[in-house]
Amino acid sequence: MKSPIKDLRYKNYSTYELKNIIERGAVVNTFGLFAANVELSLSLSERKVNAHTDKHVIHQFWECLISDSSRLYSILTYRGFKFKSELEFNLLQEDLPTYKDAYFRSSLFYLLNRCSTTGQVSCGKFDIKNYTAIGLNHLKTFKKPELFDVLLYEQNRTIDVKGDYLLFPTLNFTYNLSNIGKNTSYDGYNFNHRKLKDLLKNQDKKIILIYNKHPGLFSFYKNHNIIMIDKHGKQTLTKDDYEEAIVTNF
Repeated sequence: MKSPIKDLRYKNYSTYELKNIIERGAVVNTFGLFAANVELSLSLSERKVNAHTDKHVIHQFWECLISDSSRLYSILTYRGFKFKSELEFNLLQEDLPTYKDAYFRSSLFYLLNRCSTTGQVSCGKFDIKNYTAIGLNHLKTFKKPELFDVLLYEQNRTIDVKGDYLLFPTLNFTYNLSNIGKNTSYDGYNFNHRKLKDLLKNQDKKIILIYNKHPGLFSFYKNHNIIMIDKHGKQTLTKDDYEEAIVTNF
């Protein structure tokens, strides 16, 4: 099952390997929910997935989608519900959190996502090629997998959840390890890599971090297991060939 929204920042090449790492029947708590491609795939292969976000706009979209996807479809296909200009698109990117009605805001979330070059809602250039009738029908017919749930947690809360694995499936490494002074958008995440490294060391639970390719990963996580994944979703031993890195504490 593909997500009805898109996120072109991440290719999710590691999904196949995750199913070799995480046994069937395991409970997986994920963090950084957005498009949920990895989360949906795992939940459809007999893994219980609790997908966490601290972003109210993202949580609300998924709640509305799960509760009544047909209502979202009806709003989106109403003839007056469309952009009149690129300027309006840019203004809606800024103003989305100010809309109060849950289904109207979540419909705008979908529209902005599909018309953004990256899939990001708060930013990204205007491009309507991914806003299609096929995509809208996929949204309308979405059915929540039985083993997939979406949960809201408080920002900067200490992670303490029950389950077998903690999974961060969409990470970008940066040398600004602490992200001090960075503002986080209403649909983006700034994970503290030092804290994630401490989590690997100090948590009894099994931790899995999935990063896009970055040369700094290998020295920063030199005392942990790193599996390199190529663009075909296969393990590789060659740094020139890998696209994603799976970092674990087990």
